[in-house]
Amino acid sequence: TTAGTNSGWINSLNWTSGGLTCETFYNFQAKARNGDGIETIIVPLGLQTTGACAIVDTDGDGVLDDVDNCITVINPDQRDSNGDGHGNFCDYDYDNNCVTQFPDLGIFGAAFGSVTGDANYNADTDRDNNGVVNFLDLGAPPNNFAGYFLAPPGPSADACVPEL
Repeated sequence: TTAGTNSGWINSLNWTSGGLTCETFYNFQAKARNGDGIETIIVPLGLQTTGACAIVDTDGDGVLDDVDNCITVINPDQRDSNGDGHGNFCDYDYDNNCVTQFPDLGIFGAAFGSVTGDANYNADTDRDNNGVVNFLDLGAPPNNFAGYFLAPPGPSADACVPEL
């Protein structure tokens, strides 16, 4: 039995157990019955452990999720201009308070139309890193400002920690 459910009878010497937790010890036991339905005693098969879980690359950008700063948005360069652990392609939280809201839109608006070197230029708002803050930096749905509104940046391998 596993987690209170009967694993059932099988007609094979081999089986696969699905839904087990990674890096966990399990104590397996077996019980058999013959063609007349007579059961044997429970025979211990020993303590076994499941292996480490495979780490995946959800967005397919070549960066594994455990270190990716934008897990669901392709960003192979991992650009994070403000160093908050969230890549520019999934970070509209320009004031770093862990939620995208109207003040962030104000920061974007103040930088809109600026180019690298201008006093109003903000590298965080230049999401595509082309040296100019424009409508393309608002993103395309669902990875756009509206898609992140009232949500934290990311998801990323790092948790959002608001600046004090």
